[in-house]
Amino acid sequence: MLVRMRMTKNPISVSPDTSILEAWKIMQNSQIRRLLVMDKGKLVGIVTERDLRSVSPSQATSLSIFEINYLLEKLKVKDAMTPNPITVDADAPIEEAALIMRDNKISALPVIENGEVVGIITESDVFRAFIEMLGDGKKGLRYTLRIKNNSWRDCPYCGSYSKGKHKYNEYGNFSCRRYGRVWLFGASFRNRESYFCK
Repeated sequence: MLVRMRMTKNPISVSPDTSILEAWKIMQNSQIRRLLVMDKGKLVGIVTERDLRSVSPSQATSLSIFEINYLLEKLKVKDAMTPNPITVDADAPIEEAALIMRDNKISALPVIENGEVVGIITESDVFRAFIEMLGDGKKGLRYTLRIKNNSWRDCPYCGSYSKGKHKYNEYGNFSCRRYGRVWLFGASFRNRESYFCK
């Protein structure tokens, strides 16, 4: 599964000079928690709901609502944003995006294709993909298999490896003289005439 399959296309963005108050309103009206910050078509940052909260006056402040709104109007997104955010390619596997988010302790990644921003993928998108892969909460039967951890050199036909009975062929595959068959990684098999799978 690729990032492009799970990302939100055409994400909402703001300019660095957008006021904090305006950014708050956009997030609330669009029911989102992150905004990309674009300057002349170029990605320059990302701002989250938490970033906006960190630069806003505390709820315990003695300021009036009018003074708070005045301050929020004066503060700009560039004062709160994370500049030069980490990005991910649209054709990257979704697990790569998950690893980047985990390793950098972030919750969203702008998605880039050919140097252009084409979307955003969040931790919620990754969770949704994971849930869908596990059946989307639907009732059913799940099999859990315990497989013996054999070396890939173990022959799937006779179960052993010895130089007398086994050898590499010209393709780099492993052959069993006892059964006259060639196998690759114990998963895909073929005889000399045709390929077949078990």
